[in-house]
Amino acid sequence: MLAVISHCSARLWLYALPSVDFTLHAFGKSDTSPDIFKSKFLDLCENLHDYLQMYTDGSEANDKVDAAAVGQDIISSITNQASIFMAELVSLNLLLSIIRRSKHKKFVIFSDSLSNLLDIRNIHLETGYILKFIKEYAHLVNS
Repeated sequence: MLAVISHCSARLWLYALPSVDFTLHAFGKSDTSPDIFKSKFLDLCENLHDYLQMYTDGSEANDKVDAAAVGQDIISSITNQASIFMAELVSLNLLLSIIRRSKHKKFVIFSDSLSNLLDIRNIHLETGYILKFIKEYAHLVNS
């Protein structure tokens, strides 16, 4: 298994990697009002008016962990993921499945999973879902 990851990571330079923007992360949740977040979010969206906005989330309630991806009129979800971290990763990959079937060409993905976004940006391959996301993203960019 380690040889496979090593081999794949050595060839990752062949893949188009996603751009990850942490603009909204600059504001702390505990000391920033929701109105400020909303205003900053809308400012960010102003520059993305040509892009179809898509959203991911993982949540936990009643000992169940769910992953959801929302794009335009399509919602995809899976229940009983192992952890919130894993649910957030699964939701990102679900979203790529929605994008693959879409006729649109430009997308922006909004996710609140800082740890997963950092793993994608820094190409941390500790879980196969990060590699799967990067490969699928690159495939979509090239097609």
